[in-house]
Amino acid sequence: MNASVRRLIVAVGVFAMLVAIGTVGYFVLGDGRWSFADCAYMTVITISTVGFFELGHMRDVPVRAP
Repeated sequence: MNASVRRLIVAVGVFAMLVAIGTVGYFVLGDGRWSFADCAYMTVITISTVGFFELGHMRDVPVRAP
C-alpha cells in the first residue's frame, strides 16, 4: 500500500474516532436528552467551527445542584 494512501486512511480513522468520542460526550453531558444524530451534528459543527445556533434546544440543559 502506498504511503500517502496509508496516511489518508489513518487521518480518516482519527477523524471518525474524534467524531464518535464527541458524539458520545454530547450524549452523556446532555443525559440522553438529544438524539445521537443531534449530538453527531453538534460535534461536526464544533470541529469545523461553524457555529452553535442551529439546534436551539441544545442550550436548554438545566444545571444540576451537587
